[in-house]
Order: sequence, then structure tokens, then C-alpha cells
Amino acid sequence: MALLVALTFAPMPEAWAGATKVYELKDGTAYVGEVVEELESSILVRTRMGQIVRIEYSDLADISEVVESDEPNLGDDTLWLEGLDTHFSVTVGLTDLVLPVFEVTWEFAILEKHALASVHGQGTIGGYFVDVNGIQYRWYPLGNFDRGLQVGVEELLYGLVADYTVMLSSGVFVGGKYTTGVGFIVEGQVGATSINNFVTPPETALLLNLNIGYAWF
Repeated sequence: MALLVALTFAPMPEAWAGATKVYELKDGTAYVGEVVEELESSILVRTRMGQIVRIEYSDLADISEVVESDEPNLGDDTLWLEGLDTHFSVTVGLTDLVLPVFEVTWEFAILEKHALASVHGQGTIGGYFVDVNGIQYRWYPLGNFDRGLQVGVEELLYGLVADYTVMLSSGVFVGGKYTTGVGFIVEGQVGATSINNFVTPPETALLLNLNIGYAWF
């Protein structure tokens, strides 16, 4: 919780209360939220992330309307992820269990519509024990990190432990993600991937992912 100490006192303008607005402070910090309580020398603001912030009137520089935009305000770090309910997620791949490979994906929001995911798994493919590690970049052109349409790329490295063979899978995909109010996630991706074992010519294969998991702040 932020506590901003007032040196002077001033009444709060009526236009500054009662709706979701951007509260900009003199030190450059900004919060997006709504006033939940008016005190003698300060206000309590609930941000979109659920945080309660106490702001002294004397530290307020400006108040403005919330403008929804695909592009973040790069000069204001606190606004980059303010529109999100969650910032991190972990999911388990259901389609990979058929192989069987147990694969876990950790996703991290870097902006409201952009995320990176770290993929790790182990299992067997064709009777060989395999270790999987890789990364995905995900863009949400419709919606955002919480729920929306995904467009992305992935690079996965498969290591076959028995004969030390390495395969690289480079893919592109489209998909969708939905996060419930309690954090449960369902997401799916479909696309194409090029598999290269560095011995024979690369082969193109179907990329198909169906994941379930949980998201949090």
C-alpha cells in the first residue's frame, strides 16, 4: 500500500471522485482506479488490480479519463499492466500427455497484450526418453493477457537422452485463452512447426496445444 504524506491540505475537487480515472502524482507515478473513500486530507483509491492506495491531495498533479488503447504509455510503468486481472499463469498440456510427455508452460505478461512463455517437459516419444525446453512469444490482438485471441511463435528443443540426439521445433500458431474470475485457465493453439534434427531435411508438422491451468497476480 502506498502512503503519501501530506504537507498541506486542500479540498478534493468533485470531478476527481466517483468513477474510474487516472490519478497522476507529482513524482510521475499514476494509478488507474476509483475512489472508495474520501478523507480530510486524502483519498483511498481502489486500482484495477484490487490494490487500495492512499493518495494525499497535495501530491496529486492531475486527473484524467481512462483512454483504452492498444499501445501502453511507455512513460508510466504503473499503467503497463493495470488493465489485467492476472500477470502470471502455469498450465499443463493435455495433448502432450498422449505421447506421453508431461509439459508445463509458465506465462508472464510483459505488457497488457504481450507475453512470454517458458515451456518445459519430460516424457517418451517413440520409446525414447525426451527432455523438452523452449519459449513462446504471444501477442493478443483481440482481448488481452487474461482472455483473448493469441498469435505467436515458439522454439522448442527436444533432447533424446538415449542417443544424445537433438531436435529443434520452430512453429507459428493462432489460438485463444480464457481465464475465469477465480483464475482457472483454458487455452488452445493450432499452427504449423518445422522440425529439424540437423541430419535430414526439416519436416513440417501440425502444432496443436490444449492446456489447462491457473493464473494469478
